[in-house]
Amino acid sequence: MDANTQVANDPPIKAAGNAHAPRIAETASHLHAVTSEVTHNAATAPVFIAPPLGLATPMAKPKSPVSARTVAEARFWPWVSSQWLAWLLAVVSISTVILIWHLATHYKLDFYVRFNNIPSPAEVWGKVIEVNSSPKFITNIGISVRRILLGFFVATMLGVGLGLLIGRYRWARLSSMPA
Repeated sequence: MDANTQVANDPPIKAAGNAHAPRIAETASHLHAVTSEVTHNAATAPVFIAPPLGLATPMAKPKSPVSARTVAEARFWPWVSSQWLAWLLAVVSISTVILIWHLATHYKLDFYVRFNNIPSPAEVWGKVIEVNSSPKFITNIGISVRRILLGFFVATMLGVGLGLLIGRYRWARLSSMPA
């Protein structure tokens, strides 16, 4: 019995109780149409043309548009729910240190460190705000960041260049690492 007769004699697919029955029936009729187009080669057995991939899978529902906020919340909340205890402990520990610092400077405690000359947290915070609002401070920070980045760039270029030189040429490797 050849493939055409076998497909033609198969009973039709029943749609009772199957949500994907129309799609399955469509796939079965497509398979019957494709397998009936058998190409024969004189020297070999019949060659069947394969149906397109994905026909037997059920159709997926179209996804609703997702906003960036929804994606961010979906990524953020599981992380927060798993990390809340660590965050709570971090906030409590930092708050405790600041409270002890405030009390020690307020009451001018004298144990291992003398708190007579140490400023309170409020005084320090006020100076931080004052210094950060100064344009001279911002300019100096910019100059320092530029120096750091320039030094990093020069060191990277020299390091990569020498590394490639040492890795590629034996004379460079022997002269830089004689032992």
